Amino acid sequence: MFKAKLLLISFFLLSFFSVNLFSQDQFQPPKPLEIKVYDAMVGEWEGVSDMMGMKSNDKLKIYWTLNKQFLVMEMKSVGVDNPKNVFNAICYYSVDKDGKSVSWWFDDWGTEMAMSGTGVISDNKFTILSSNSMMKDDRTVEVNGSEMTVSGVTTWTQGGQEMKAESKTVFNKK
Repeated sequence: MFKAKLLLISFFLLSFFSVNLFSQDQFQPPKPLEIKVYDAMVGEWEGVSDMMGMKSNDKLKIYWTLNKQFLVMEMKSVGVDNPKNVFNAICYYSVDKDGKSVSWWFDDWGTEMAMSGTGVISDNKFTILSSNSMMKDDRTVEVNGSEMTVSGVTTWTQGGQEMKAESKTVFNKK
């Protein structure tokens, strides 16, 4: 009986302190992000990319999630000359406590190609320098009305030599 009372009192005290702790400001989620360039990216976009001579039709779906803390970009790329060449990716963008852009990239190639990066944000543009154990990717996204330009340089080492691929895609908002 004593153990049951002690357990019941402990439960109520824990509940009381938990409610009080989590009701304080420090335990509330942050305010939704207000990033002009990220807000301008929200929507569906289409463009034709050219990377190392291979063209693809790219579609982007971009939206906010999780209390407007993360901007999600879903990408589907289909080869122009070979529609069987399909590539899918998802990227999460946000900002760190210092106001720098941060990103996490995942695609069909799995964990080996997953990347994370940081960069700088301005009103209509941001840059991200991402990397993984195999490559580095320096990417710039600029939004002007219903047009978004994504350009970048990807570098990696192959056979002891540094290789480089440049890309630029102009997307139009649907």
